[in-house]
Amino acid sequence: MILTLEKYTNEDQFGVTSELVRNMSEYFIEELNIGLYDAMVNVVLHDEIKVEGLDGYCEWDPIEKVCEVHLAMQGPEWGVTLAHEFVHVEQNLRYGLSSNNIVLSEAEAYDREFELYYKWKKRYYLGQI
Repeated sequence: MILTLEKYTNEDQFGVTSELVRNMSEYFIEELNIGLYDAMVNVVLHDEIKVEGLDGYCEWDPIEKVCEVHLAMQGPEWGVTLAHEFVHVEQNLRYGLSSNNIVLSEAEAYDREFELYYKWKKRYYLGQI
């Protein structure tokens, strides 16, 4: 798996936060056991409260094997949102998504987001969130 981070704006407004995002992303990849997949995950950081009206979202291109996670960094719980979107990354890599299971995939992401985030926080919390 290849993990990249990208800033949606050209301004360097994120500073230490991008390192936290990388640390969280690497932890979620390890915890979800998806690191050996032949795929790329690109986390796009947006300096906004909402992105497309959401705290974050995940897009999957199965042909190119690229998952793109968009994250609203000004949202109040961006770490929980990142965990939620990484559950979707796992779902995409393992099962793919279809219109028949979108509701179930959202339920699973909501069920697992806090567990993932708080496990990361317990292990790595740097006091900077």
